[in-house]
Amino acid sequence: SATIVLLHRMVDTLREDVLPLMGDGVGLMLSRLRSASDLSSTILLVDQVACKFKASSFALMNSLFPVLVRKVADFTAQNVDSGEESEEFRESMELWKRYFTFLHVLLSNELGDVMIS
Repeated sequence: SATIVLLHRMVDTLREDVLPLMGDGVGLMLSRLRSASDLSSTILLVDQVACKFKASSFALMNSLFPVLVRKVADFTAQNVDSGEESEEFRESMELWKRYFTFLHVLLSNELGDVMIS
């Protein structure tokens, strides 16, 4: 969507000045998710922020982490009964992959404490 592209560009160009804005932007996106692929796109944006700003983004990551975990659990639980050949199952598997990449990004960028705080 255009919103996600705008937020990616903001992260690229505005440096740390974008961090206060990201909380509201990502929070709004998380409240309006329609599919597992939307959530995957949002997690990719959060990954970009974590990689670029590392420990400077701790407050943002700390506020987003529980919401992201809950959303991933909700979306993947919805698709448990889907057949392995279904689009929903494929999106669910992609979401799990993106989620584990997100955890790796946190641990690799001085943000591991987000998981225990």
